[in-house]
Amino acid sequence: MIPAEALRHFASAGVLGLLLGAYYGFLRPLRSRIPQIADLLFILGAAYAWLIVGFGICRGDLRLGCFAGLPVGILLWESSAGRWLRPFFAGFWRYFFHITGILMLPIKIFLKKIQKIANSLLLSGKKIVTIKCKFPTKPQGGADDGKASQSTQPDPAGIPTQSRPAQR
Repeated sequence: MIPAEALRHFASAGVLGLLLGAYYGFLRPLRSRIPQIADLLFILGAAYAWLIVGFGICRGDLRLGCFAGLPVGILLWESSAGRWLRPFFAGFWRYFFHITGILMLPIKIFLKKIQKIANSLLLSGKKIVTIKCKFPTKPQGGADDGKASQSTQPDPAGIPTQSRPAQR
């Protein structure tokens, strides 16, 4: 590769690294609240930047020198304008979450009411189950209630059944 062309690739990757640093600086305050989403967004942005450098700027000639401009640009951003813009980005996310919270207030109220109804239904169902388990009802029908009853079937030993004498 010609040195002038390599320098051009490095500089182009450095500019893209500056943009990636700005993107990271923008997502940094979000990372303190929702780290998974912020990290996922940054990884997607970094992968996109890597694809642009690898296949757009370097035209598929994947060399370490081409990609070295990305971290250099990110570090350059963080040591210069990134420090000055951190309060601006933090303020943006603070107002964003404030406005989102105001807009989500009717949904929060609705969900609290649904939760109250669901809790009362579930708790009343639990009470019914508890009552039925602690105090079972007697089965209806031909159940034995503890009284002796006469059998109408013949005795298997062949002894005839005797009837009670009538009381006067």
